[in-house]
Amino acid sequence: MFVDTISSHGVGHSDLGTYKGAAHVNCDLKTNDDPDHEIKSLAGSYYPSYLAYSSVSGAVAKYEEALALGRNVAHVVTEMDSWIQHQKTDSSWDDITQDFTDDYKSWTETSTAQSNEWTSMTTYEFTDVAVNSQAGSKTASQTPLSDYLNAAVTLAKTDATYHESAKEMIEKTMLDAVGFHGALNLLNRAQDDASSPPRCVNGQRLPQQSADWDTAAALIIGDGYHSVLGRAQKRGVEFDTMGTAHTAKTYEKIVKYLRFGQEEKNCDKLHDIYEGIEKQLRIVYSQCVVKYAYKIDAAIKAGTASTYGDDQSEGQALYRVIAGDVKRKGTNTAYADAYQFFDTLFDVRATPSRGSWDFANYCKAIENLKGIFSISDSDFGHYHKAYHVHCESKKVYDSSSYAALVHEVYSTQAGMSKTETRTAEALAALSFVIAVAGVVVGSIALHKVRKTGATAFKNSYVVHNV
Repeated sequence: MFVDTISSHGVGHSDLGTYKGAAHVNCDLKTNDDPDHEIKSLAGSYYPSYLAYSSVSGAVAKYEEALALGRNVAHVVTEMDSWIQHQKTDSSWDDITQDFTDDYKSWTETSTAQSNEWTSMTTYEFTDVAVNSQAGSKTASQTPLSDYLNAAVTLAKTDATYHESAKEMIEKTMLDAVGFHGALNLLNRAQDDASSPPRCVNGQRLPQQSADWDTAAALIIGDGYHSVLGRAQKRGVEFDTMGTAHTAKTYEKIVKYLRFGQEEKNCDKLHDIYEGIEKQLRIVYSQCVVKYAYKIDAAIKAGTASTYGDDQSEGQALYRVIAGDVKRKGTNTAYADAYQFFDTLFDVRATPSRGSWDFANYCKAIENLKGIFSISDSDFGHYHKAYHVHCESKKVYDSSSYAALVHEVYSTQAGMSKTETRTAEALAALSFVIAVAGVVVGSIALHKVRKTGATAFKNSYVVHNV
């Protein structure tokens, strides 16, 4: 630097000062906390390392595309809602396939930046959802996301009764599958020191490594709502797995790991950080799967067969996000049948079957996912609508109040008094109310500082979907 040389004639750092337009640039740390590049989240901000990879061709543009994913999905979902409202079965639905081809395929099927886990994440046999397919029929493809979206679009154009199911299948493919698979693919590449050329040499990171890590962060965080972290927040509320008053534990941990990974130059440690993010993401989508397993069991118990379609289609679309992991990690374990179990449960061409008791499918889903991914009880939480279901005793408690339910369970198993259980119930209820209020207030507050458009729509989305 000029001020450190003899040519400066004694001019020091304090004499030179800092240019006000570059106040966010730290030359020693090589960071650029430019507020224009800031990604806001409920767990704090994330700044991309622009200075570290500005020389990498196309890296900055790719990062901006990743950041736009959530906004694009929000617009597509709004379009679909409009078409459903007007009962359209015409070519309007084909726009969805085109959107995927143009915007999202590059993160998945046509990506040239593929990690060593890419195939196991995205290429697997799955239940066929084509209009003329039979229940239980399978399809294996190198382009599973495109095939799935094409089938969903055909389904929507065939009959208006499939509109809502198709919408859920499309939305959760573009948002969840693309965000999850695309981000893990990039994070895997960023920490892989076995690649050619290696990405961590003598404690130094290559510019491409920083670019991959930041782009993955943009995919995960997105606009905060139509994103993987948005899904984590909703599940945190529904499973009572909240960290602070307004942020899900998985959400907080993922943001923390993303920041740690930005600064880590040791590939062994970076690998541990990557695995930490991967585990938290699997918790989020395991919770998603369990939610719809419960809804299917509840529909079977109530005899409301008309709800099967939407529950199965949403469950299937979310299960597809982790299906490859379930199949790979469950092989040669006590959970080897888990892949087939979920495949059958979410087969939209068949009526789901009741298990050995009312909520056998729900409890089997929990057992499989916690076992395969080694998720603890505290990390997994408990789906709030299933508070009356006790998997170990295989009982459904139909008490008149939550307090009475807690007493009924604990008086049988732990000898708690009714006074103690009422206190516990009151604290649990208060905790849940505070969590929900925190999500709504925090979400709205976050959007008030955003400069992007459609704020009113997004606020409404948050309020109506927690």
